[in-house]
Amino acid sequence: MTNMKNFLAAACMAVMAVSCCGSKDAASVSALDGEWKITEVEGEPASAIKSENEAYIGFNAKDKLVFGCTGCNRLTGALNADSKTGTIDFSALGSTRMMCRDMDMEQKVLGALSKVSKFSLRGKSKLNLTDKDGNTVIKLERRNGK
Repeated sequence: MTNMKNFLAAACMAVMAVSCCGSKDAASVSALDGEWKITEVEGEPASAIKSENEAYIGFNAKDKLVFGCTGCNRLTGALNADSKTGTIDFSALGSTRMMCRDMDMEQKVLGALSKVSKFSLRGKSKLNLTDKDGNTVIKLERRNGK
């Protein structure tokens, strides 16, 4: 009977360990949820780049969606991120194709997004998107403090 209790206790601990790890991974990607204001693109402050609208990227981890604005056009696509490796892929994004008076931000954001391969959260309110070599190409902050 003691062996059976020890076996059950070990089995329960194993199940709890696996479920905790799974929750942690899911929580890491879900921590991206919400809208993130682009504050810097390839080392240049966003405030110094001309644009029609505020550029931002939004994430919905539950539905695996990415959305946002490049400063002119709207973005939408699938969220392909892996919290274990910190990888993220923006290659399947689409956008509207309006012409705006100031397209500088649009061009810089789209160019930078094509280089992104990893993400890292800095606390709860800052996010870095980096290239394959670890260089930060886009810095973001939570939009509207949410």
